[in-house]
Amino acid sequence: MSRTIHQQLAELRQRLQEGQVEQVRQPLETLAADHADAAVLQMLGECYLALNLPQRAILPLAAATGLSDDTAPAALLARALLEVGRWDEALLAAQRILRRQPRNREALRIMQQLPRE
Repeated sequence: MSRTIHQQLAELRQRLQEGQVEQVRQPLETLAADHADAAVLQMLGECYLALNLPQRAILPLAAATGLSDDTAPAALLARALLEVGRWDEALLAAQRILRRQPRNREALRIMQQLPRE
């Protein structure tokens, strides 16, 4: 009997939290290629961020942001954009989050980390 996508994600999330980031990468990439699901794409983006690959994280996180009403993928996207120096886009992403959740800690943290002009 094959495992459902949610079962696979739960197992991969557990492994990711245990620090098995590199071991989770390939299964997540395969899952993301087969399923355009916000949760899969968000977790893939999280994995890339944990591997210090923010440029690779941008595309799956942008897709997850478009597929979900949740602010979590948008906050991760803003973080990835900040880390690669795409400050204008990081600012826009953080502002979008703050319009929906004015006290969102991650968005506020990103706003504080942006360079001042």
